Amino acid sequence: MKRPQRRKIRRQRSRDRKTPVAATLEIGAELASKPADNARIVYTIPGSFTKDMAIIATSTWKARCRMIDPASGEVREEMKRVCGDIERIERCLNGLGIVVEDHTDKPFDYGLPWRVIATKPIPGITKEVVTETLKPTVRWNEQIIQHAEVEIGTPTDKQETHDENHD
Repeated sequence: MKRPQRRKIRRQRSRDRKTPVAATLEIGAELASKPADNARIVYTIPGSFTKDMAIIATSTWKARCRMIDPASGEVREEMKRVCGDIERIERCLNGLGIVVEDHTDKPFDYGLPWRVIATKPIPGITKEVVTETLKPTVRWNEQIIQHAEVEIGTPTDKQETHDENHD
């Protein structure tokens, strides 16, 4: 299989003239009469862009969480107008390929790329569970650009404590 050709289009600078933004054009191995069908532009984006997008996504997620009434699970009456704005921002983020993942009430595994901020024992559970998501996981085009920060609940071992007291 023939390797695709790469041609540099040109090196551009961002608006602040400090951060370089490079673009390359990939051309497929079998160039047909319509090169536009086989061409794909790949942009190199500055790291500050992904960080800023993660902040926007996290702030939108936090705003949505604050709009919901914990008792009913519905949007609070005074926040209904703002809810439409948040939904439009979320649609734009999804259109850009940004996905926000809330992990609250999901099972926890120590192999996951989440940062554990706190743990607390909870009676009645058998496995670790995320009790609160402090910062969500943010993905851009399937790549993690922000790792979650979570608080987890751990099972209490009353049986072990009971056995130790009888020995």
